Amino acid sequence: MATEKINLTAPEEPVGINIAAEDTETTTQEILSATDNTEVDADLELSAEDQIESISNNIAELGEEELIALLSNELAETPVQRLRPVVEAIKIAFYKRHRAAIEAERKAFVEAGGDEAEFSPAKNDREERFKQLLGQYRAARDKFIAEQEATKEENLRIKLQIIEELKELIGSDETLNTTFQRFRELQQRWKETGLVPQQNVKDLWETYNLYVENFYNFIKINKELRDLDLKKNYEAKLSLCEQAEALTLETQVI
Repeated sequence: MATEKINLTAPEEPVGINIAAEDTETTTQEILSATDNTEVDADLELSAEDQIESISNNIAELGEEELIALLSNELAETPVQRLRPVVEAIKIAFYKRHRAAIEAERKAFVEAGGDEAEFSPAKNDREERFKQLLGQYRAARDKFIAEQEATKEENLRIKLQIIEELKELIGSDETLNTTFQRFRELQQRWKETGLVPQQNVKDLWETYNLYVENFYNFIKINKELRDLDLKKNYEAKLSLCEQAEALTLETQVI
């Protein structure tokens, strides 16, 4: 059989992964784009439903064995966080063919004189193999989600620690230059720390901004106090100079 190439590229947003279906000599290309969940304009992204529809259109001619091989290769080659549209499209296609095959078997049974009430489809191990692959996908997806949640909890711990260190800066008796340098370092650590659990986002951000504002107020007050001290020092020095000059004049008169 000649190798058939199937283009599974969604409109506007190309989706691409190369997959070789070993059992069926079918090669599928450009299944899912290498996009991540970082800051991408939502208007430029295909929705999951659009991706599923596009992929479904491109695998419409594949049989059950080919779809099983395709799903197996996807699980091996594609990051789990990008798999959902492909898995959903393959699942829809597989069960469409599976139901059609059972219906054809039922029809043949009845036409051969059998009682429809007694019809039982022949055992088909393809569905079992397909279900096993779906189970592998769900297990990998659940593991990924658990790892992401653990990472978010750790990020939350780090950001709470940064807020505590920010609190300590307010009222610090260090020089302003040293204090401000530490403040900049804390800001950088905050930016470099990733996402936190969704339920903590609002309160955490408001608390952080509160202490950032308090810090700037602290810096402003300290600057004003320093300027005042400098002014007082200047006035004191000026007074001493005037007194010294007066003493000099008195000495000259005597």
